[in-house]
Amino acid sequence: LYSQYITEHKQLPPPAPSGKGWGYGELHQPPLYYLMGALLMPEGLDGDDVNALYPRNAFAAVGYPKARGNRNATLHPSEDSPTLTMLTRSVRRLRGLSLVLSAGTVLLTYLIARRAVPRDRRIALGAAAVTAFTPQFLFIGASINNDATVTFFSTLALYVAMSVVTGNRHNVRTPLLLGVVVGLATLSKLSGLAAAALAPAAYGLVYIQKPDRRVWPDLIHPVLLATVATLVTGGWWYLRNTLQYQDPLALNAYHSVFSMGYDTPMSIRKTLTIALGALPSYWGVFGWLNILAGEWFYVLVRVIMLLGVLGLIVRGARRIKKPAGEYLPGVVLVAIWAALVLGMNLYFIRSAGHTQGRLAFPGISALSSLLAMGLLAPLPDGRRGIGVAIMSVGLGVVALIMPYAYIAPAYNPPPRIAPADLPESMHPVEITYYDSGGNDLITLRGYEILTPELFPGDELHLRLYWQAHTPPEQNYVLGIQLVNPDERRVGGLDTHPGMGLYPTSRWKPGEVLVDDYFVPVSDQVEGPIAAALRVGLYQDVHDNLLPPRDYLGRDLSPATHITRVRIAAAAPIRHKPAHPLAVQFDDRVILTGYDLVPDAGSDGLGLTLYWECLAPLNHPYTVFVHLVDESGAVLAQADGQPMGNSFPTTYWQPGDRIRDERTISLDDIRIMPDSIFRLLVGFYDEADRRLPVTSDHAASQATADAAIIGPFHISSQGIVSDDATR
Repeated sequence: LYSQYITEHKQLPPPAPSGKGWGYGELHQPPLYYLMGALLMPEGLDGDDVNALYPRNAFAAVGYPKARGNRNATLHPSEDSPTLTMLTRSVRRLRGLSLVLSAGTVLLTYLIARRAVPRDRRIALGAAAVTAFTPQFLFIGASINNDATVTFFSTLALYVAMSVVTGNRHNVRTPLLLGVVVGLATLSKLSGLAAAALAPAAYGLVYIQKPDRRVWPDLIHPVLLATVATLVTGGWWYLRNTLQYQDPLALNAYHSVFSMGYDTPMSIRKTLTIALGALPSYWGVFGWLNILAGEWFYVLVRVIMLLGVLGLIVRGARRIKKPAGEYLPGVVLVAIWAALVLGMNLYFIRSAGHTQGRLAFPGISALSSLLAMGLLAPLPDGRRGIGVAIMSVGLGVVALIMPYAYIAPAYNPPPRIAPADLPESMHPVEITYYDSGGNDLITLRGYEILTPELFPGDELHLRLYWQAHTPPEQNYVLGIQLVNPDERRVGGLDTHPGMGLYPTSRWKPGEVLVDDYFVPVSDQVEGPIAAALRVGLYQDVHDNLLPPRDYLGRDLSPATHITRVRIAAAAPIRHKPAHPLAVQFDDRVILTGYDLVPDAGSDGLGLTLYWECLAPLNHPYTVFVHLVDESGAVLAQADGQPMGNSFPTTYWQPGDRIRDERTISLDDIRIMPDSIFRLLVGFYDEADRRLPVTSDHAASQATADAAIIGPFHISSQGIVSDDATR
């Protein structure tokens, strides 16, 4: 969109987006790449049309490589259009520009290493291979990104500087050329400013080496020429920012878009920790820094880097034992440039709090050359050719694997099936969402729960089956919620269907979308519970939910309850009831004790039952609590599903310990001072069949199908007497 702005307005944009679409967030960048791109773009491409065609994915997991989905920053369009055709043509041209620049970087890497180590062409071949087959370099080099430009011109500047230290220089043309190239690097990206150090570094090395050195002609004059050329070539953009925006580096605009909230620089320790953590992204973290390769790849590149460093140490030790050769200044300059680039990245981390491996690509030629030197150093001279071949083929194969094994699969839309192919394992719900005119839009055919056991902090693997009735015009958002008995959200996910890869505007009537979601569960959930799973569709904001109805046409709640999901306890629960018991029901449940106290909110009794599950229960049993007098007459009841219907027995699993609170109303009960009461507690199913008591107890502790609590007395104030409970 930067290039499109230049094409449309015939001028550079202001550095800050000023309310434009999110795609204009790079307007603070130096303009060279985008000026070149503007020359390649067709006329008539409107930026607002592009933003409308590719709306932002509000749930994109940018910078989160462990995210389960939403790796795409935009929602992809459903059909071809004139705007899409023009945009596709523009994208191909700009990607072609990046590829040409990246290919030039590979060639320059070979030439730089050739000049650094002129006696061994194999090191140059190895350096070029390392650069060419670094997967992240290939990924960036095939994308629309100004990293390709700053990398190319920084590498070209290093190549020109190499000609200075290796003696292939002209007193005027060489420093002017170096200054122009450095100026182009500074016009590519702010990191190109580091290239300004190449002129003093190169001429400084020459000055140190010359026995008859003179300060003005050998050092100050060429560095001054290079500096003037740099200012003339690239200084105008920084001057323009200063005069128009009082922001020469456009850092204010940068922080307005990408502010990380760091007011003070980071500590050295934390800076180094972040830098080491960013090493994988130098080799390969794809997409929007959210697609990882396999762990084997990162182990491999760490081994390669370790071997390279050890090899450099070996090579350095050998050089100490013999006089320096003619190529030593070139190697020193390569090392200086690598150190400068890495140092600038450390500075960036301290101020911004983050980094990416691609930000070190301006130094990739130097880093690859040093790595090749280190990897080949331990090999005998006659074996280095084989070493280069193995290095090149191995890295080439690894680079070839990446797009097919990791990048492309990350963007595959979810599968679609015919309605007749719905699996038997699906639990049907047939909930239809309709628009304001009453027209059916989308039906949720059913679901599957694919997580066998769910704990706090886990992810629920949920599969939903969707079917569109008409082509939806809007990109509706799916809201999934897990709600505890207190109506508090204990887990959830908001996303476009397909985890961002298949928005509703792309759906076709008749096809069934098989859509997997990984719903995060709060690690603060107090299990075990059976959380309510609710599903809704909305547009833009949660308040704008589509109304649903069931298969009979009855209206439902917008956030429709479709099932319950069992969430186990994070750790074994140890209850300490005031009155321990051990009454077993059907060898599947044991009542381990109870608490019986006055209920603070009423004139009744507060009863807490403590259960432990011994074996699964296949029915939603109701717990009965009957208050009876001496004759056995039922005076009051507190029947109901366990935990207020929030944890039905069908969700109980062996080992579960359940705390079940109930209130027994004493209204309309005549309480005499000498009245004696008992509570009968047990289970019954839908057909009123009770679970039998299967443990051995005295008649005062249990009947054939109920545990006995009591006898006890109740005062007229509803207070349980001290001598009442056992």
